Formats: sequence, structure tokens, C-alpha cells
Amino acid sequence: MKRTIAPVLLVVLALSACTDQDDGSLDPGGWQPGEGPAPSPTEEETEQGTVVLNRYQDEAGYPDERPETYVATEFTSFTDMSWDEWSDEIARGSGNMAGTWCLNLDCDEEPYEVDVELHDPVEVDGVSYFSTYEVTDTGDMPEDIRQGMEAADAGRLTVPEEGGAGEEEPEPSPDEENPDEDQDDDPDDDNSPDDEDDNDDGDDNDDN
Repeated sequence: MKRTIAPVLLVVLALSACTDQDDGSLDPGGWQPGEGPAPSPTEEETEQGTVVLNRYQDEAGYPDERPETYVATEFTSFTDMSWDEWSDEIARGSGNMAGTWCLNLDCDEEPYEVDVELHDPVEVDGVSYFSTYEVTDTGDMPEDIRQGMEAADAGRLTVPEEGGAGEEEPEPSPDEENPDEDQDDDPDDDNSPDDEDDNDDGDDNDDN
């Protein structure tokens, strides 16, 4: 069930028709269909609901909601996504899926069309992120490829680490700070100058 050109053309034509008939009532003061990509959610809008950490064109990732292109993990990406539902607890959408687990079949050129759900929101630094996903319809994806996909991520999405990139390195333990401390305390290695002098005096007395 690979994506074909015909459905894409139909969608483009439908959007063009809606644009021509639009009277400005959709958003009189903002973005309108046909004016280029829709603006990303503002920081205030993002904080109000559950988001995903999207690593598309940004290795560190950024909070995103209803992304059309979604780099979900280091192994898996979604493109041409259309979201039917996006709430605080679950998101449902459909689009194309590809990853390192199918590159031998050139799936980056011909990705698989799938239905996907996002689940299990977790809070990190005050922001709620979806942390798992489930492919509910794999379309014509072969069974061995499906197994490789499931093994690659185990259904887990990338989420930020608590504290972000500014997280401090853990402090070393006392043993790591003073690795030679135990050697200094070894009584067998303690040869003071006084002990050497006493040994010398004893040798002189033996000679007399």
C-alpha cells in the first residue's frame, strides 16, 4: 500500500479549491492556506498540551505538535503525516514510515504507508511528551521488515533527558579523586629516615 502520485494530486487540488473559495474567515489576522507552511506552535501553545520531541533537522530535538515530518528516534522517521486526533493522552495519525531497519529495500525512497498512535505521556522539565508509539496498520510492510521495525525501537519514542543539555556531570567519588591514597597508608611501604638511621647505628655496634 505504497503512496502513489494520484492521491497526492487530488489532495493538492482539493486544497487549492478551498484556498480559492476562502473568504478569510479561517484566520483573518493570521496564516491562510496557500501562504506556505503553517507556523509552528508558539511556546505558550506548546506548553498547554502533550508534544513530541522532533529531531527533524535538529539533532538535539525540539517540542513539536502534529508534525508533518517527524524524526521519532535515531532509527525511525515519519513523513507526510496527517493527524486525526491529538490530545493530552493519545495522538492518532497516518503517513509514511521508514528507518534504518529497511534501508536495504530503499524504503527512504519508497516508505511504507502506516497508521500510528502515540501513547504514555511523561513530564520532563514541566513539558509533557509522548514516550511510546504503536503502528496499528502496517499496510503492505513485509513481516520480516515489521519485526525489524519493532525490534529497532521497541515502541519507544525519544524524549528529552531531565535537565536538558545543561545537566551537570556527576561528581567523582572520594576514591576516584584520590586513587593513590590507599598506597600511602600501606605500612610496608613506610620507610622513614629515622628507621634508616637506627639500622645504621645497629650495624656500627656490631662492628665494635
